[in-house]
Amino acid sequence: MAAATIISELDFDQVKSDLKTFLAGQAAFADYDFEGSNMSVILDILAYNTFYNNFYTNMAISEMFLDSSQLRSSVISHTKELNYLPRSYRSSSATINISFSPNDTPASITIPKYTKFTTTIDGKSYTFSTDEVYVVTPNEGDYSVSDVTVYEGRIVKEYFDVASGVKYVLSNKQLDTNSIEVVIYDSSAAGADSNTYTYKANLFGVAQTDKVFYLQGAKEEQYEIYFGQDSFGREPTTGEVIEVTYRVATGPNSDGAATFSAASTIEGYTATVTTSGNSEGGAVQETISSIKYFAPKSIQIQDRSVTESDYVNLLKSNFSEIQSVSVYGGERVDPPRYGRVIVSVDIQNSDGISENLKEKYRKFLTDRSPLAINPIIEEPKFVYVVIDSTVHYNTNITSKSANEIESLVRTALTSYSSTYLADFDKNVRHSRLVRAIDDCDISIIGNDTEIKMYAYIVPTLSTNSNFTIEFRNKIFIEHPFSIDDDVELNRPGIKSSLFTYNGDSAYLQDNSAGVLQILTNTAAGAFILNDNIGTVDYTTGKVIIRNLNVSAYTGSGIKIYAKPDSQDILGPFDRIISIDDSDITLTVKASTD
Repeated sequence: MAAATIISELDFDQVKSDLKTFLAGQAAFADYDFEGSNMSVILDILAYNTFYNNFYTNMAISEMFLDSSQLRSSVISHTKELNYLPRSYRSSSATINISFSPNDTPASITIPKYTKFTTTIDGKSYTFSTDEVYVVTPNEGDYSVSDVTVYEGRIVKEYFDVASGVKYVLSNKQLDTNSIEVVIYDSSAAGADSNTYTYKANLFGVAQTDKVFYLQGAKEEQYEIYFGQDSFGREPTTGEVIEVTYRVATGPNSDGAATFSAASTIEGYTATVTTSGNSEGGAVQETISSIKYFAPKSIQIQDRSVTESDYVNLLKSNFSEIQSVSVYGGERVDPPRYGRVIVSVDIQNSDGISENLKEKYRKFLTDRSPLAINPIIEEPKFVYVVIDSTVHYNTNITSKSANEIESLVRTALTSYSSTYLADFDKNVRHSRLVRAIDDCDISIIGNDTEIKMYAYIVPTLSTNSNFTIEFRNKIFIEHPFSIDDDVELNRPGIKSSLFTYNGDSAYLQDNSAGVLQILTNTAAGAFILNDNIGTVDYTTGKVIIRNLNVSAYTGSGIKIYAKPDSQDILGPFDRIISIDDSDITLTVKASTD
């Protein structure tokens, strides 16, 4: 009797080989292993059929689960069970100021909803528009309005006749779901009565007669509108007409616009437009991998922010421009801010966060936070790392020059920063940093690497300024410490970059007893200009500077350097550790050993 074939194989060639093994145990067919025989053709057909069935079964079963789904339609279907709405395209938004200089004296000038403004980015034109009505009334003859938010995108209207069994799927894949407005008319006749419906994300507090609509993902990257079937909101009746208005966005391509102009006159008046906030916040539709990551978490947080992870997941799943988030209670800051939640947000490809985005995130979280908790949106704070490394390499096993080795090391350190840092709660591990340098090239035989950290302070010139820096790392103390003729021989825990103080080129430095001083270098050696300008807590890493009055400094601020007590630098919960290429000093030494 022929032996049973293995049934776990999915590969076509292996299936055919297993069939041959099966036929080898019988005597009825002798030419099964001859490629030119009819039996070989039959084996091909059997192997193909088995392969197709295996593939189809594997795919069908995989699509039954969110984790293993590959098709977007399957992923969307699973997210409906979790009440998760995949993020759509997002319109870039900008803040502008609009003013008029009319020849007459109108009582007011109305800027209608959907008034268009144009801009150009890299030679391509984009259209922005208002999403509400603005009424400009004169103030001592001045016709102007400030902080008008305009959104990029083409305004589109779609109409649906209400009928039994009809699905209201919006046709455009690049719509911004935040812009959807629904109005239902009692008929298609001109002048028909209308009702505006409001979007609801859940069923809480919805009565049978409430005029609300809901959204869910649909096939082909589209979105579907549906209603409450007279249980959780009024269901439109046959004969009514649904009017849906929304924006069609281009995503991040329209970010960065800085100059706008009105597309036409407004009520016959020419508008002068200035920009108070460049366009930002544009995004493409959420990816499959992102949906699979955030959808299960949405059922845990239920669109409300209670725990720290709730805040993080809500922001990241709804705003694609956010790179990282740190959330902590106000009681953890100094001085404490009880009843507050501090949310530090880092934006992709940006050194800060605009007031427009801060307000957008604050409003978004406020609607989802407990009544007694007020979220505060802050820019991320940074701790910068300085690397000074001497790299030794063996010239006997490489033809690379010292410059080429240096380039490899710089690339490796940049990769280390992007892989292990660039987020909150990330640490610089000295051993991992040293290993990254050694692994650059087989010729590198070792390195001597020292690291320290710094933060910026930006004092107002010729004004007494106070600063508090929380390094949240133990700071090095040298014992004993004394100022001798060569200041460079001293190893302070805290030292600043140069600034001008009372006409002298000076710097801050600690005295190893917890006191900050201002020193200057003279021909006779170091000289103390101020023997107490602040304090240093070597255990907590807290540096306090009081009444610092400088008349000049170079760069974007004064750098306060801190030498960590250990070889590792631990990332503070409210700060991001960053390594800038300009803070990397490399000395490459050749060796023949």
